[in-house]
Amino acid sequence: MLLVGDAAGYVDALTGEGLGIAFGAAELLVGCVAADRPGDYDRQWRRMSCRYRLLTAACCGPARNEGALGNRARGGRVAAHFAGLVNQLAE
Repeated sequence: MLLVGDAAGYVDALTGEGLGIAFGAAELLVGCVAADRPGDYDRQWRRMSCRYRLLTAACCGPARNEGALGNRARGGRVAAHFAGLVNQLAE
C-alpha cells in the first residue's frame, strides 16, 4: 500500500501546502510504480517533504504552547518565530 496526500503523513493544515505535497507525492509514486520500484517511494517521499515537515512541526510546537505560557512578552516572541517559519514555508 502506498499513500499520498494527507494519508502519507501530513503534519498540519496550517500552512496550506497540502495540495503541493500531495501532487509531489503522486508524481513520485507514479515514477516508482512505473519503474517497478514501489519500495523506493517512502524514501523519496521523506526526502521530498523533509523541509515542509520540519518547518511545519517547528510552527506547530510554539503555537500549541503559547496559551500555556501566560506571558505576553514570551507570546510576542512566539508570534514572531511563527511568522518567520510560515514565511519560510511560503518560499
